[in-house]
Amino acid sequence: MRTSLPVSLRLAEVFEFLTRDPQRMLETRGLPFFQMLSDSDHTPGWIRLVTVFIVFLAISATGGEGLSQVFFPRVDPLTQIAIRYDLSQNTQLELVDGITRTRLAQVEDYIREKQWEDLISILTGPIEVEDRRLFPVSPARLLPVAEYCRIRLGQLPPEALKIYRERIDPLAVELFEEAKRHQLPELYRRVVERTFASSVCGRALLALGDLAIERGLYATARAYWQMALPIDPDLPKEWLLWPANPDSTIDPALVRARLVLASILEGDLPRAEAEWNAFAELHPQAVGHFGGEVQPLVPLLGRLLAEAKQQSAMPDPFVLASRTDWPTVAGSQDRFRVISGELFPLGLAWQVPLPGSRPRTPLAAITSARSFRAAGNAGRDPLVFHPVVAGQNLFLATAQEVFAWNLATGEPAWPGGPLIYRDPATEELGLLDSSVSFLGIPQYTITVFGNRLFGRMGSPVTVRPPGDQGASLTPSALICLDLETQGRLLWRQTPPEKNMVFEGSPVSDGDRVFTVLRRNEIQTQIWVAAYEAATGRLLWKHLICIGEPLGRLTLPEASHTLLTLAEETLFVSTNLGAIAALDTDGRVRWVVTYPRERRVDLGDLAPHWFRQPNYAVFHRGILYAAPADTPKILAIDAMSGQLLWYTGDETASASFLLGVHGDRLIAGGGRLFWIGTSGEDRGRVLACWPEGSETPGYGRGVIVGQTVLWPGRDRLFMFDAQTARPIKVIPLVPWEAEGGNLLVARGHLVIAGSQKLSVFRLQTASPQLSWPEVTGKLPNPLRLARHSAFPFVTVP
Repeated sequence: MRTSLPVSLRLAEVFEFLTRDPQRMLETRGLPFFQMLSDSDHTPGWIRLVTVFIVFLAISATGGEGLSQVFFPRVDPLTQIAIRYDLSQNTQLELVDGITRTRLAQVEDYIREKQWEDLISILTGPIEVEDRRLFPVSPARLLPVAEYCRIRLGQLPPEALKIYRERIDPLAVELFEEAKRHQLPELYRRVVERTFASSVCGRALLALGDLAIERGLYATARAYWQMALPIDPDLPKEWLLWPANPDSTIDPALVRARLVLASILEGDLPRAEAEWNAFAELHPQAVGHFGGEVQPLVPLLGRLLAEAKQQSAMPDPFVLASRTDWPTVAGSQDRFRVISGELFPLGLAWQVPLPGSRPRTPLAAITSARSFRAAGNAGRDPLVFHPVVAGQNLFLATAQEVFAWNLATGEPAWPGGPLIYRDPATEELGLLDSSVSFLGIPQYTITVFGNRLFGRMGSPVTVRPPGDQGASLTPSALICLDLETQGRLLWRQTPPEKNMVFEGSPVSDGDRVFTVLRRNEIQTQIWVAAYEAATGRLLWKHLICIGEPLGRLTLPEASHTLLTLAEETLFVSTNLGAIAALDTDGRVRWVVTYPRERRVDLGDLAPHWFRQPNYAVFHRGILYAAPADTPKILAIDAMSGQLLWYTGDETASASFLLGVHGDRLIAGGGRLFWIGTSGEDRGRVLACWPEGSETPGYGRGVIVGQTVLWPGRDRLFMFDAQTARPIKVIPLVPWEAEGGNLLVARGHLVIAGSQKLSVFRLQTASPQLSWPEVTGKLPNPLRLARHSAFPFVTVP
């Protein structure tokens, strides 16, 4: 077993080591490496000699005054591995070439000189070939160059716009008429993408919004409708780089009325009320068709808003019978799940020991136990399991196996025991990983979609140094199990290229599954790929970015990056200085970059580096991300990629984003944070518990109704979700349970600890409906009446 000298010793601890007080060393550091060092029978004398030399140098440098200070050598004297260094800030993306950038930089010159033909030629060229290379429209935001050109077409002066439309309108009308005949979103998108700012583009945008809201894609509908409105010239400069259709013949009252309706259906009633008030002021006399007759829109929208408020406030005794699964990490593929109702644990339903093939604490000889605890690991062992609930069963995966139990009873889901799958190619994983020290914490996740279970099998180590002992990466694989046939293997896929590994479990839209891959060469690469859900056939893969990983390819690392799927869009936080959005066909929509944490000290690693599994949270058109390579939390407009706000460094110990409650983003880890999301409070930490330096958190919590349920090592804490007021503490010791990652599904609370899986019954009358399901019960005039009763005119 390869070992190295601990790199974050206080000098007092070194003296303890030299005087052979191993017990205190273990209590102070809590790391398995010290178990080896403290064994006086196995401690080589040359290690002591090197240690004494380090102490001598430190005392000489400080005059003997620094014994209470932390001593950090820049390089491990035994392995010669750097432990303090500056991480590269260079995130490599697929950018446009210099010639294209030079031509686009001349746009303002052509406008000033009124060279309209040359201007139009420059802007339409990338659109005609659909150039998806990235163009920096601001220091932190990059768009495909074709999208940037559409934005600039929408800003053409009237004289240039007239010339452009004379050229493009014949094609635009032809494409629009075909789209009207078939009423397919992809055909209307073709009108917008190929002929943006044409005379019929506004009508295509309106139709796209109508079709999107029929499918429940509220943020997408809002984005299309907003593009059909003239842009407000008083907006901040960065928002002027938003596509807006110029000189539209669409009545803005009909567009703004749709925006009010979208907010009502989405369940964002405060925004709906604000929009309704603005609508009443701007368009007091606006009318629309409803129920076969023309009606004033202001009172009509007011009635719909009042009904929505009444509906959302009414308790529903039949809520428990609705769909209440927890099919993936964080409860849904948009990684946002807030359960409505109240939480009343009635008692332990069942409990089983968790599989024992977990590696020991993987931070041996790498970093301090204090860093480990600050990231939300207050227990003695790291938390690695993320079970899911689908139907009547609870599923849990390891690196090699998948288990299934009946959620209510704890009995095996099917005859033959709880083990339903063992991966044949990873039998030696336990032996392999126990011999390797690595950065990071293993994570085991799965996703259920319909009757299929998707998981990632293989070693949690995703980065190995070139020429490392053990050579190439242990093969990882995606698997698909058929739950209708008791977990029969449908397909198993290994990565498509050499030196590639799967990061985590995939997401699915039913027909396809999408996942993140990592490729390690000179630097590490992050890819997104799509596979056919039924067969596992590779459909496409796309390189997102290239950057330097935490260990700079000098140390093995375990990472677990997950995709977020929302509004038919994929979002990935690469943890390499970039967050990206892609269409489900693999086309990049936007990339947001941010400054990475430059200084790395492996001896006292900042807690944000432990943000695993790492994913972004989508909620009502906003993407919240907590990348592992920055202490900050970011909020991004999910449709445009515009950075909205970010926190300070005080959120470094926030490992998990639990969700949004009202105007608060709630994040947990070592401590629990309430972060403002609106007005002057945007990005501000409004409350934090505990306020001191303690970090009692142990796992991912959940939001249930008005309550935050947050796990500690041997208890559960309950807080008011809006005010952050502590409500009560639920001890777990009476049930011999432990804290861990929480989920709430089908009337049960599940705690996946480090040693045990504990399932508690909840009060059966407690509503278990998430906000998307609550608002889904509201009548949608579009969906119910197929436009005939829609309170606005049909697209002409």
